[in-house]
Amino acid sequence: MSTALVKLLRHWSRVSAMESPDAYARRVVLRVLLDERRRPWRREAAWPRCLIPRSRPLPPTARRTG
Repeated sequence: MSTALVKLLRHWSRVSAMESPDAYARRVVLRVLLDERRRPWRREAAWPRCLIPRSRPLPPTARRTG
């Protein structure tokens, strides 16, 4: 949705002068939606867990004393 709003804002002077800017806005939203569905590699995905391994604490024999 934000991509469609950015596209509309970029050309707002021309869009606002149109006879029906609502219809143009709906068309832009639809085209952006279809574009995002066609290109799945552009979509953001949430990872279920962190990919960077956590550092493990050192065993008691490896810790330095003193």
